[in-house]
Amino acid sequence: TMQSARMEANTPKTSSLNPDPNPDFVDAPSMGLDQAAGKKRPTRESAVKDSKDAKERVLAGLLEKVKEGKTPWRKPFKEGANFAGASLPRNPASKHIYNGLNAMVLRLNQELSGYDDPRWMTYLQAQQLGGNVRKGEKAVQILKPLKAPIKKKDDATGEEVVTGSYIRFGTASVFNVAQIDGLSLPD
Repeated sequence: TMQSARMEANTPKTSSLNPDPNPDFVDAPSMGLDQAAGKKRPTRESAVKDSKDAKERVLAGLLEKVKEGKTPWRKPFKEGANFAGASLPRNPASKHIYNGLNAMVLRLNQELSGYDDPRWMTYLQAQQLGGNVRKGEKAVQILKPLKAPIKKKDDATGEEVVTGSYIRFGTASVFNVAQIDGLSLPD
């Protein structure tokens, strides 16, 4: 499944820019090649541990900003500007402006990584727009709401019937456009 492929790609790696393994970031994909290379899927326990580690890293980054006297969760005086003076994180492929926790995580990662551009997109969106994520670049995991059906078995017919839906959250891996070569996007 797509979610398990994302989890497989979430194998901690080190680089000269990021000496510590960081499960918030995934390598620029060799999508689907992890499984072919014989890598095992992470267990539920390791996924929960990675999630806890990611939360701790976000919290540490926020605490660092607070110690510097910055409050990245507050709305700035200028509409559309964040604490670094750039516009809100957005996806140029879907035209989506990120909000809530995703906006905070992307803005924090933007500042900590030194990116000037607030635009983020998935690997596939970059490919569709003619771009190519540079080898070794790391993605940021964000939450993606997914609508899931509620199914019940109809006593009369014996068939499953959709009776409603609920929202659950999956993850998506996004890259800053500064990590992508060959994109021709309007500013």
